[in-house]
Amino acid sequence: MESTSHWPCWLFPSGLFYVLAGFLVRSTLVSAQLQHQHPIARVPYKRETPLGLPGEHAIEPLPRCSFYLWDKGKMRLPAKYTPINWSNNQFSLELHLQRALQQHPWRVQKEETADLRFVAANLSMMCTAKKVFAARQVWRDIMAQLRPTTAQCAECARVWVPDRCAQCAAQHVPTVVVLTNKECGVPWVNGPSPSSNFVFIQDHGRRGIVAPFVLPEARVATWRTLAKQLPRKDWADRPLLFFAMHVPKLYISGTRYMIWRQIRSTPGVLALSSTINCTIGQFSYCRRASQQNFNVSKEVLSSYCNEFCWYKRAKDRRVELAASNGRITGEPRACAASQNTLRRNCRSYHEVQWDNELADMHRAATELTGTQYVAEMMRFRFCIMAPGDFVSSPKIVEFAVAGGLGGCIPVIVVSGEAANMLPYARWLDWCSIAYMVKEKTAVRHMDRVLAQLANVSAHAAEAKRRALEAVLGAFVFKEPTQPRVSANCAEGLDSCTALAADSRQAGLAGPLKSARFSWGAADFLLAEACASSQRLRQGLSLESTDAWPGSSESLRRCFIR
Repeated sequence: MESTSHWPCWLFPSGLFYVLAGFLVRSTLVSAQLQHQHPIARVPYKRETPLGLPGEHAIEPLPRCSFYLWDKGKMRLPAKYTPINWSNNQFSLELHLQRALQQHPWRVQKEETADLRFVAANLSMMCTAKKVFAARQVWRDIMAQLRPTTAQCAECARVWVPDRCAQCAAQHVPTVVVLTNKECGVPWVNGPSPSSNFVFIQDHGRRGIVAPFVLPEARVATWRTLAKQLPRKDWADRPLLFFAMHVPKLYISGTRYMIWRQIRSTPGVLALSSTINCTIGQFSYCRRASQQNFNVSKEVLSSYCNEFCWYKRAKDRRVELAASNGRITGEPRACAASQNTLRRNCRSYHEVQWDNELADMHRAATELTGTQYVAEMMRFRFCIMAPGDFVSSPKIVEFAVAGGLGGCIPVIVVSGEAANMLPYARWLDWCSIAYMVKEKTAVRHMDRVLAQLANVSAHAAEAKRRALEAVLGAFVFKEPTQPRVSANCAEGLDSCTALAADSRQAGLAGPLKSARFSWGAADFLLAEACASSQRLRQGLSLESTDAWPGSSESLRRCFIR
């Protein structure tokens, strides 16, 4: 609320002049901001009704901006600590973004003139490599350099020190950091917290940018080749639903188990989980733990799960780093630390009907090869994804790409706010490319869901497939094949208009077609960062809003009930 000491401007003769002047300045700024944006090709389609044809607003204009790649070195682990096959890891987003941004046409060389700065750290890789303390130290180093003290900045008025004083000039520039692997917690534990001008690219969350998990272009090319070799069946001749997900332990999340339990014996449904025998089946031992005189030795507590988890227990002890070449290290962990721990864990399994379900768990515990997995996605009408250990999942990306290649249409079980788990919720209308189910519906009423999915026509499914094909580039991380920026373009946006125009025209018109360069997931994420930067500069919140096409409020029209 304004102070009462501020008198209304119309009480002074010059008040009207200042009002008009302010209006003209604001109009000029808004016009400049609009010119700083560019529209991407829209995908035309009609308004959607539940389980019907897609609606009208799948693609909203995506902004562009200038960015500074903040790469000060000493923020990386030695090569020997790089996880094996890191470029194909689901958490390797930071690697693919850094590669794409090195020669990007929107990059500028002066930090203080950029619309945002992208921090080239490798925090997710450090977490995957189990180097938690290294990640925390890197974070402290980043914050020390990005946050010069007031005294240091005051000194810059007298003596200009390039590195430090450039940070003073740019300390209010929005800063983008990638943090997709949060298994280790946030790196600012016992350290400086991020300020309000930080934007995080993450796998899920309320504040920041929700990014798709990494699916490299080479793997998509392999999928495309396999899809062309497989026989294409008519929509009506395809089986209904494909379920192939890790099922977490029930004291972590019971959603996937409750879905599997309902559909495991349904005709036209294939329900597989390579881990369900371990995460659920091992707790069949709970039938003994419920007895009053239950008493077991430490040897039994250490080994009762081996029958169900023998393959996973060896994998958990495998060192997945380049220097170790996958060697096995250490002793296997106990199945349960104590009798009390086992009893406590067993409380989450009281609904499991062991006599009826245990044999089905053994049959479902099948691990498909890569080729078999692609073949099943191409064979079914729908593939279902539900929250597991975390709210989001790589399955969202895999099923979206499979649908774009002519395979199954995604069915996404939404937990909480949809925009906190779906990539590109700010501009992508998910009703146009997938079917949505609320979590409370999925865990109790999969019979209703299957009945409604069975009624989806071939015409409606084809409309979804075309929409998926149109946005396929937003989910594929392309490998930079040629320099995409010239020396002239490196100094600012005005000198690279022609090159940027080529990139825009290649964006959605043909996501995977050859061009001077076509839009990939990294380009779409950079555009998302530009939009977040604009919101911060305007004093707006980064949290999702009901007006977003990918919010739960906007998606209400297409939830299966």
